[in-house]
Amino acid sequence: MDFIKQLFQQITSIWKKLETKQKLAFILSSGAFLIALCIFVSWATRPEYSLLYSDLSLDEAGEITRRLKELKVPYQLKDGGKAIFVPASQVYETRINLAMEGIPGGGRGGFEIFDNTSLIGMTSFMERINYQRALQVELARSIESLDEIIKARVHLVLPERSPFIGEETRPRASVVLKLRPGTKLRKEQIMGIAKLTAGSVEDLEIQDVTIVDQRGWILFGGEETSSPFYLTNSQIELKREIEEYLTSKVQTLLLSVLGPSKAVVRVDTKLNFDQITRTEEYYDPEGKVVKSEIRKEESSEGTETTVGGAPGVTTNLGKGNLLTLGKPGKETREESSVEYAVNKKIEQIVKGVGNIERVSVAVAVDGTYRTGPDGAKEYVPRSKEEIEKLTSIVKQAVGYDESRGDKVTVTNVPFDTSAREEEELQYQRSSRWELIRYMSRYIIIAIVILILFLSLRGVIKLLTS
Repeated sequence: MDFIKQLFQQITSIWKKLETKQKLAFILSSGAFLIALCIFVSWATRPEYSLLYSDLSLDEAGEITRRLKELKVPYQLKDGGKAIFVPASQVYETRINLAMEGIPGGGRGGFEIFDNTSLIGMTSFMERINYQRALQVELARSIESLDEIIKARVHLVLPERSPFIGEETRPRASVVLKLRPGTKLRKEQIMGIAKLTAGSVEDLEIQDVTIVDQRGWILFGGEETSSPFYLTNSQIELKREIEEYLTSKVQTLLLSVLGPSKAVVRVDTKLNFDQITRTEEYYDPEGKVVKSEIRKEESSEGTETTVGGAPGVTTNLGKGNLLTLGKPGKETREESSVEYAVNKKIEQIVKGVGNIERVSVAVAVDGTYRTGPDGAKEYVPRSKEEIEKLTSIVKQAVGYDESRGDKVTVTNVPFDTSAREEEELQYQRSSRWELIRYMSRYIIIAIVILILFLSLRGVIKLLTS
């Protein structure tokens, strides 16, 4: 206490010795020092916010913000209230706390609704509705656990059981998926979702499950996909893969020849998905082979007789007097039967599914540009010989076959580069702005340090003068 008292007395005596200008300079320097120190401390201790949840509905965002206020966790709303940011150091802890309470869930509840609902006074209809709602939520949660899926909604149709077999109707399910930007589901994943849904609902067959994405595209199921007027998802996927493969071959080839952003390629293929099983049987008439041969020979010996006597009925019937004339008679009879086997060839042909019947390729090629006398860019179309060479290159890349009606068209048109130039200009501006923001942080730190240094220097000069 004596030390503090002596220090205070010394400061008071020094203050009384200062002139008015010196006192004013001391006050201003100290004020500037304190203001700079406060700004620096507030900036340095400001928490860095990280994303907690995104793509939220208004109900989910309201529920989360209400709970964050109760937990006294600071937050920021962005993207029109669809994204919530919290301090980076509290992201994982906050997610765990909210997940334990079933948030975000948009007010949804799985089978835990039966824990919070009294069964007393509940009718069988209410029980069935609650069970259906809980099952829908549980299925949606399971589907949302996939990395490619942001959100899922499941709609179930669970008909009441009828005591009559002829009046029974099968349950049905519809699943709506919201995929992450730039991602798509493989056919194995789609089939997995369909089997998961069918296996979770009693008596639900996989053909009664329909899956669509946020754009309304049918990914699986439904009666329409089995109709002859629609391609199944696997067929569409095969067609897309073949077209993307051929497009990539042509695009990379033209990229090396023409340079970036100088050609646009589109490929359309017609595939034959008819599955044909044909059995053919061939016979070779020239290739005869003896299969079996049967020979039979018979011989008999006896006397040669001549009928003689008076003419009449008795003699004609052989009952007249017999007279033997000449040598005894000999009779030989021979029979043969030959069976030939003709060469036969049986072939069973199974025609493959997904054979390419026709390929159509459309290529738009940009020309060249030169600077005119006035400094403006002038479009220079490519020559006919160059277009023919490019057409030949594209034909070789896609395996052109004239006999099946393939078509390849290469057109030279000027590209509209205004959008790309504007995009590049915006990118340069944003990059420049990011650089300015990055450098401004260090400039502010340098200014604060300079103000602190000058303030301390002024105070020291005042105290030592």
